[in-house]
Amino acid sequence: MKRAHNDKGFGSRLARVIGMLAAAGAGIFAFTQIDSLRRYIGIRRMSASKHPTPPGTIEPGAPAPPRWGTSHWPVH
Repeated sequence: MKRAHNDKGFGSRLARVIGMLAAAGAGIFAFTQIDSLRRYIGIRRMSASKHPTPPGTIEPGAPAPPRWGTSHWPVH
């Protein structure tokens, strides 16, 4: 089974060099983006935990008030 082309021509070497540069650039780009994404998620998590909810916000898990157009209000 043939593993790879044994071309030693200029075009093959140029293509290999361009491919390696593209792979290196993609790796550097991915590394920087992963780092900034991790920082962004950390900032969002920190800001969400420190700030109180706005007034009139329904707490998670609380029953929602009836919508406009319903026929009756709930009886407690």
